[in-house]
Amino acid sequence: MSVALVPPKPQWGVRIRNVRFYTLNDFLTEKQAPRTLLLPTSEQAARTISRRAAGLRGRCLTLTCPIRDIERLQDKLKLQRTAKERGLTAYFPTHYPNAKSRAFPCIMKPADGVWGKGVKIVRTPDEARAWKTKHGSSTRWVYQELITGRREMSTLLVVRDGEIKSAMTSTYTYDSAEYVWPHAEQVRHTFTTRLSKQRRAVFEALLRDYTGVCNVNYKTKAGTVKILEVNARVGADLRDAPPDNARAFLDVAFAEALGCYDRVVPYKEVKSIANEPSKCIDIAGDAAVRSRLNHSLQNNVANTLLVGATHGDQFGQ
Repeated sequence: MSVALVPPKPQWGVRIRNVRFYTLNDFLTEKQAPRTLLLPTSEQAARTISRRAAGLRGRCLTLTCPIRDIERLQDKLKLQRTAKERGLTAYFPTHYPNAKSRAFPCIMKPADGVWGKGVKIVRTPDEARAWKTKHGSSTRWVYQELITGRREMSTLLVVRDGEIKSAMTSTYTYDSAEYVWPHAEQVRHTFTTRLSKQRRAVFEALLRDYTGVCNVNYKTKAGTVKILEVNARVGADLRDAPPDNARAFLDVAFAEALGCYDRVVPYKEVKSIANEPSKCIDIAGDAAVRSRLNHSLQNNVANTLLVGATHGDQFGQ
């Protein structure tokens, strides 16, 4: 299994086995790689892969969806409309659609901005007008509630047809309760692969019909998720994940892109498999994983067929 990330992000410093960065043109001019998964690291790459998905078929694997489903997430005005249509506005900062409705201070950001560019905390109407003048009258702006707090979460997801297949979350703590990323100093980072039932339900409702990788950035207010933005790409939080977890996440993305499995479960999550009558076909020959699976399924394993020996030293144990 190999993964190609486009475009290159050398500043991430990602070091994961069989994962390489390419420009899209360089990747396409190399020899065909039908067992390489192509994933975007930028908004533009996500759009390009979606548009070219049919032509890429047979040359590599993709995990993508129609461009309209990507745009409704990446365009921040369309994201607000999607949240309203799906009854999810309670999980977003309050949106101020016109000048009369705005409460200050608030966040002002371009609808198509990326990586924090053009985002500002504005404290008065005059400051908002000045910021708008500075960046040009043609820019489409989003005005929303300023959610204070030093902690911000980024959940990286593998999604297929609106169902979350894998998730890992980085929580970043900054030196101020009011900030615009990346103009704040990070003072702490924690990581988990757990995703609460409430957050899973909210994210899946928002990502209905979506297929691909994405990262959801959010804070909390009085215990409720407040989604700041959604990016239809791999985020820098891949760099911040422990290498084994990052590898497992990409393994799930790769297997989902093959399109031939009902469900993909990383080795570390074997215990999540429902305890119901099952038959096991072991291709890897990993005795430790097989033992955990049998323990999880208890007496519901009808039989186990050993057909592979990637872990040859354990075969037959």
